[in-house]
Amino acid sequence: MTAPHQTFAGVPVRAAEDAMAERHRQIVEFGHTPETDRSEYHRDGRGRTHLARTARTYAHDALDLMQRGPAHHERARQKAVRAAAACLALIDLIDALTEGEHPDAR
Repeated sequence: MTAPHQTFAGVPVRAAEDAMAERHRQIVEFGHTPETDRSEYHRDGRGRTHLARTARTYAHDALDLMQRGPAHHERARQKAVRAAAACLALIDLIDALTEGEHPDAR
């Protein structure tokens, strides 16, 4: 994990690195690859909103934990990192659909 004070062009990078690491974990440990995300998108109606709902749920959980006080902030951050990773997967899906990998999805 990166120290909180590291920056890239003056922008803190810890959160971005942690979100990328979480996305990698989701791919390696659970098989949630961009290909399976696209497959899920086309499988049924539930898949069409799965990534967005997952990101929303993690973000909502993070907010709830933050409101419980400092003792819960570490868990809140973990949920926020998972929300960011789900957003990265959603962005990849949108890019794939926009680039025409699945013309029937437009």
